[in-house]
Amino acid sequence: MPYGTYPAAKIEKICTNTNKQAQKNAFQYAFLALLAYLADKNIYLKMTLEENAKRTMMAARNRRYIALALGAWFIFEYIMLIASTRNIMFSLLRTPLMVGTPILLFFLVWYQRKKFFPEEFGRLQGFYYSLELMFYAGLLEGFFCLILNKWIMPDNLYQMYEGMMAQYQDVQKMLENSPYTAFSGMFKESIEAVKDAPIETPINAAINLLSSDLLYGFFWGIINGLILKRRSSKEDSSQEASE
Repeated sequence: MPYGTYPAAKIEKICTNTNKQAQKNAFQYAFLALLAYLADKNIYLKMTLEENAKRTMMAARNRRYIALALGAWFIFEYIMLIASTRNIMFSLLRTPLMVGTPILLFFLVWYQRKKFFPEEFGRLQGFYYSLELMFYAGLLEGFFCLILNKWIMPDNLYQMYEGMMAQYQDVQKMLENSPYTAFSGMFKESIEAVKDAPIETPINAAINLLSSDLLYGFFWGIINGLILKRRSSKEDSSQEASE
């Protein structure tokens, strides 16, 4: 029975039930159903309140699991960042990871749509799921960064800073000995600005990682929401045309 026509007697029974657990479950279902209705009301009006709540909770649990995989991806990328400050050749491995991050995020959101919301998928859902996955993955990466830089490798941030400055100075020397000497002065000013900046603390490094992940998740979420909604509309249009 669609929850839009949920019988008044049933609602009254739930609200007056003396069983606290039953009341708690009922209010949870009502809240989740409201969120689902606001996200994409066309399909959810066809579902019962309990069916919609169960599917929403299963999808949320699944997102937390796949966020672990995305977090592992971020941790490996951070390890490659550390290695690239010691040896610039590791940058060749880190670059594909950076390029592959939005592709992996798109695939994970698409998987959510395919598994839990095959009928219709709203733009708001695509945006929210992308941002949620980036938040959980960024949180995992931030904890790893904090533990690594504070207790496992306390001098890591300083070594990263020294390695980065050495690489910058090598680039400056290359510019001075190349036809592009005009850029050497600008690059030297950038190096001086970096030198004057204080070295990050482990907490600041973790917060900056999480903030950047959320910022990227915001922009990629907009793109994912638009693309996935558009794909769903095309699939529905093609089915109607075939019929």
